[in-house]
Amino acid sequence: MQSKVGFLGMGIMGQAMAKNILKAGYELMVYNRTPAKTVALGEAGARVAVTQNEIANWAEAIIMVVTGPEAIDDHQ
Repeated sequence: MQSKVGFLGMGIMGQAMAKNILKAGYELMVYNRTPAKTVALGEAGARVAVTQNEIANWAEAIIMVVTGPEAIDDHQ
């Protein structure tokens, strides 16, 4: 069984990396502070988290590609 991977940060680099994780067959949940940036991955089969905590509670491994600490500390 494949691991559940959470991915925070859907910028240019994050989207490309997340797509590869999804293509490799892993269950994937994505999150971004700007929800519109998660749409393409959601359409490709990823789950889309509404909050960072949702990923933390679901994922077995988490990858973050964010601009800096402000992106981590921005709780919505």
